[in-house]
Formats: sequence, structure tokens, C-alpha cells
Amino acid sequence: MARLNKRTIDATKAKEKDFFLWDDELKGFGLRVAPTGRKTFYVQYRQNGRQRKFKLGAFGVLTAEEARQLAKQHLGRIASGADPSLERQIDRRAPTVADLCDRLMTDHAQIKLKPNTQREYARCCALFIKPALGTMKVKDVTRAEVSDLHVKLANKPYQANRVLGVISKMFNLAEVWGFRPDNTNP
Repeated sequence: MARLNKRTIDATKAKEKDFFLWDDELKGFGLRVAPTGRKTFYVQYRQNGRQRKFKLGAFGVLTAEEARQLAKQHLGRIASGADPSLERQIDRRAPTVADLCDRLMTDHAQIKLKPNTQREYARCCALFIKPALGTMKVKDVTRAEVSDLHVKLANKPYQANRVLGVISKMFNLAEVWGFRPDNTNP
């Protein structure tokens, strides 16, 4: 073990299998060295009896000192009860706008709307909402992005307003379903 700095990291050579080099000054701060030679900084911690690792970033993108500062920040948050690894997993699993469109159709439109309105909702989702916002996480959509979509449809004012109405309903339901905090409809 040694202090992780540029000299010790550069001197570390790859082996047949992954291995970790742990810092002897900052407990839980380490460097993973892959057989390919790729070196990545990690923070290791224990949460609720389980050992977890949280990737900070690759050596080269981050310097050893930048990674050490990041590690200190994360270890401070962990000490106060945060779980960055779990937070990252939850964020990755967060629904996209495309998922929200699908749920809107199955859990709302098919149950509560008339057939013509269902078709209009499906049309708005398929032609306008999914192509423009579908890959975005529901929690990350802002008012500006919704406004941009509305402006792009300005040459079809009726359609623009229909799309805006569907988006409004979608995000109201997103709050009800727990995908966004209350009163954050963009």
C-alpha cells in the first residue's frame, strides 16, 4: 500500500486479473487496475452490512488529487447516511419519457378515455413526444424542453396545443406515480 499519486499509479503495472491498489492515507479510496491496463478510481464503503464500491472515474480523466477530493466528498456523504452506489442504481432505473408514454396509455388512457381520445394520445406520443423527449429521464425534463417542442410545432397550432395537453397530463400522472416530486410539472 502507498499513497495514490501520479508516480505510484504510473509505476503500477497490469496483471492477468483485476486488482485494487488502496490508498494508505484515505481509507476506502482505491485504484482498480484491469488486465488491459485501464486504471479507475473507486471508493469502497460498507452500508447496512453490505460492502459496496462506487466508481469515481478513470485515471487520465481524473488526476489522483481530483479523485482524492471526490473520494473525500463521497465518503463524507456516506458517513452522513447516503449511499451513492444505490443512488446511481436508482437513477439508472429511472423511467424515461417513452416509458411514461407507455404507462400513460396502459394505466390511464385505456381505462379512462374514449377510443378517439385514446388514439389521439397514442398519436401525440408516437409522432411528437417520443421522438423529441423519449430518451430523457422523466425527472430531468424541464419547462424549456417542453416549450421548445411546443415552438417546433408552431406551424400546426392545434396539434401543438394537443401535444402540450398530453404532456401536461403525462407529467401530472408522473407526480402521482412518484416519478417526479409534487408540483414540478414542466
